[in-house]
Formats: sequence, C-alpha cells, structure tokens
Amino acid sequence: MTAQIFSAHDQPLSPEDLNFCKAAFDQICRAQRVDPTTGEANDMAVLVIELYRQGIRDCDQLASLIGKADEEHHRKRGALAANYPSGEEVRG
Repeated sequence: MTAQIFSAHDQPLSPEDLNFCKAAFDQICRAQRVDPTTGEANDMAVLVIELYRQGIRDCDQLASLIGKADEEHHRKRGALAANYPSGEEVRG
C-alpha cells in the first residue's frame, strides 16, 4: 500500500475544531448583525473554516478578516449596482 501525503489543510476538522469555528461564526454573525440562516452567513461560514484551516485560531482576528472581506464584497456590489442601475445582472 502506498503512503499518501496530506497537507494540514486536507485533514478533516475535529469536533473541537468545529466547535471553535461554530463559536467564531456565531460571534461574527452577532457582531455584524447577520442572520445565520442567510446566504451571506453561509459565505461567512466558508471563510471561517478556510481561514481556520490556514491557521487563524483567534476569534478577533477571524472577525477582523471576515469583516474586511464583507466590506470588500459590499463595495464591489455597490460598484456593480452603479454600473447596472436597472438591476440587470452580469452574466458570465
């Protein structure tokens, strides 16, 4: 049998990891006043897990990074809305 090499990023999250990510996600949703059942919250959850896998283990740092990503997302959406005021969507 051949040995497979996995990066830490590919390893499954432990229950403790998931508990931390859930607590961070809940804290970020409360701080940003985001309903945790929305698509926006789902995007934030993906970011929490991705950043956690990259080694970010501090809730405040996660919140700061996700807040910056959220601001960038809203800034881009605002620019897109300014370019397409009738509500048209860009199709890719």
